[in-house]
Amino acid sequence: MAKLQVFKLAFLLSLSLLFFQNCSHPFEPNFTLNSMEESSDSASLIPESESDPKADSSIPSVTPNSPSQASQTPTVVEKLEVQSLYLVSKNDLSIQYKLSNLLQVDITDWARGIYYIKADVSDNAALVEFTFNNIKNDEVNPPYTSSEFEPSDGGVYQVRVVAYADKEKSGAASEAKVVQFSVKAAPASPKKDLLFFGGYESNEGVLNSSTFDKHWGLLWKRAPTSHHEIVRNSENAFDGNSLRIKYPGKTLGSGVRVNYGSDFKKLGIGLRESAYLRYYVKFNKGWDWAITGKVPGLGGYKTVSGGDAVSGKDGWSMRFVWYDGEKVDPAIASLYAYIAGKGGVRKTSKYGYVFRLKDPKTQNPMSFPVDKWTCIELYVQLNEVGKYNGVVKAWIDGVLGADLNDLMYRTVDNEANKVGRMMFSTFFGGGNDNFAPSRDVYASFDNFAISETRIGCSK
Repeated sequence: MAKLQVFKLAFLLSLSLLFFQNCSHPFEPNFTLNSMEESSDSASLIPESESDPKADSSIPSVTPNSPSQASQTPTVVEKLEVQSLYLVSKNDLSIQYKLSNLLQVDITDWARGIYYIKADVSDNAALVEFTFNNIKNDEVNPPYTSSEFEPSDGGVYQVRVVAYADKEKSGAASEAKVVQFSVKAAPASPKKDLLFFGGYESNEGVLNSSTFDKHWGLLWKRAPTSHHEIVRNSENAFDGNSLRIKYPGKTLGSGVRVNYGSDFKKLGIGLRESAYLRYYVKFNKGWDWAITGKVPGLGGYKTVSGGDAVSGKDGWSMRFVWYDGEKVDPAIASLYAYIAGKGGVRKTSKYGYVFRLKDPKTQNPMSFPVDKWTCIELYVQLNEVGKYNGVVKAWIDGVLGADLNDLMYRTVDNEANKVGRMMFSTFFGGGNDNFAPSRDVYASFDNFAISETRIGCSK
């Protein structure tokens, strides 16, 4: 009995000792306890993290590839930068202007329309953001990634470009590239209701190109390449670019003419009962009038000229000419009309009518100035079939020089007789050398416009 009590006492004492040892680290959960024998090893009671001499107990242990670890791993991006910038036409990608950093650039021949800012950036950029600022109007557009941009009629623009390593913009970003550039006002359409406008600027000012032909709605063209050129920003240009025509000395006639036929259908404005035409012409220094010559006007969808008969069924034409029957300086400004009749009388002459322009106040003949941009306007209203009530009006620099309302353009109502062509027709006409200029002379043209209402001489 006494032995049994001693045994019980020893057993309880052992349990008490074991309990005390296990409670020596009550707040250390990470320990290893494999057996009663191992529990007596003090090393087995130390947290496992402390068993590694390289570990830092101040940093909590994390599982590799866990979200918390990924967020702390910095994105490494090398050479993330924005390089060259270009202003690119949306309608004609071949038109590009390179913009230099912190350099103001005058863009004097830009094509009216929408542009993009194109940025050369590092290959590892995932997002490029643009901010535009029109300094003139103090307008700042919000950042956007589509760099579409439409310049107004002149102004100073600033574009800020930043490239990002990821689309969320949470990683690395390039240093902002800021470029400031100015746009010189291009020829503006004088009225919002214009049917057509052409000013030889950029995309519609490249002669003998498909873009040029499409913009001008060309149905036919006859123009020696040596006799016409686009003049860019010179003293002969009007608001940017203009078309300059060379008239070779001692030559005349249609063989050396510049002749374009702009088709209203191709222009997308349709055949019409009436139309206004406006353009500018400058007869340059040294001009020789000789006796007569022609400049642009309007015509039927079929045109009649060159001494052809006018039946009233197959078209007509109405162009400006300078003409006085003999060599004078300056020559009288006139209209040259291939139409079916006037004032109740059918046309019988082989050639067209000549209607001289007169100053409405003095009734003196009007003439075209030399070495000055001159505004030319023409209005045609077709007659009712069977009546002599067709109209033509003509202005020089806003002064009405012709106002006739007794004309017969047509005898039938058909497509051929509708107002359907702008005739860019210019050359020295006549039958002998007296009609030819004595030397090479030049004239420039610009800012053609067609409308349903009078356009006026605003640019």
